[in-house]
Amino acid sequence: IVYKGLHEKLNMPVAIKMMKHDMALNEDFLANFKEEAKILAKLNHDNIVHVHDIEERYRTVFIIMEYLTGNTLKHLLKTTPRLPEERVINFLVQICNGLNLAHQNGIVHQDIKPGNIFILPNDRLKILDFGLACPTGSENFLMGTPFYMSPEQVQCMPVDQSSYIYSLGLVVFRMITGKKPFEGKNHWRVMEARTEKEIPDTADLVTDISAPLREFILNACAREPDKRYQDVSEVLTSIKGLMAEYGFGNGNSVKPKRKMRMFYLIYENEDSNQLNSVVNDFSTAIQRFGAELNAGELIDL
Repeated sequence: IVYKGLHEKLNMPVAIKMMKHDMALNEDFLANFKEEAKILAKLNHDNIVHVHDIEERYRTVFIIMEYLTGNTLKHLLKTTPRLPEERVINFLVQICNGLNLAHQNGIVHQDIKPGNIFILPNDRLKILDFGLACPTGSENFLMGTPFYMSPEQVQCMPVDQSSYIYSLGLVVFRMITGKKPFEGKNHWRVMEARTEKEIPDTADLVTDISAPLREFILNACAREPDKRYQDVSEVLTSIKGLMAEYGFGNGNSVKPKRKMRMFYLIYENEDSNQLNSVVNDFSTAIQRFGAELNAGELIDL
């Protein structure tokens, strides 16, 4: 269960992920939940949701995370089925940057899908839900989302970087074509199809797709793991020309230029409580535009 809350020390809104009490009685589930919290806490990156604190109270566990304003990629694709190639490359670079840090910490995210990619108002991306993350080489049983699972996940085989690169390729396929490569009402058949045949060629669906992006999708989504990119750095190398063309640098996070404005609040002591409420509302409101409010030390005049 996820709640919106206020972090008293930081004086800012936060998202609080709480384990349900009945699940807290399950030792395995509790261990997995704590492991997710530990994973997130050490993945400090602009493109991964940030964890402020981990608390154990009231016989359950809470993960206190940054509060995000915006929408998921899944929501965007419902209203805008096809995205311009420049925006697709922007998103692809940011996702790769976040996944690369996860790999450096020995972690594979097993559920890369549009619903786990959050878009902030300035097109900054955050990767969500590391609840299904696991160490490289782990064997897991059908952990992931049917439409975006790699063939080896479907077959309950060990996963590595190439597994989530496959899922990433499917996400990019969806962004650039407006379609999923394998669809159907029967989820089992959708998953089985991925183990039996290659994905459709995007060039047959989108006439204006660039050759490097088409090659990325075909390589990332190769049915055999050893025929795919083996790590995220290979992906970034393969689209280096596109990044240069669109001005995205050498794989660094895409950061818009930012400005800072300072102002002071001067008020009477008796107005403190009412003013704090107004400031909190203001802080929440400006986050919709990707802005941040940071308070300095209190000064007596």
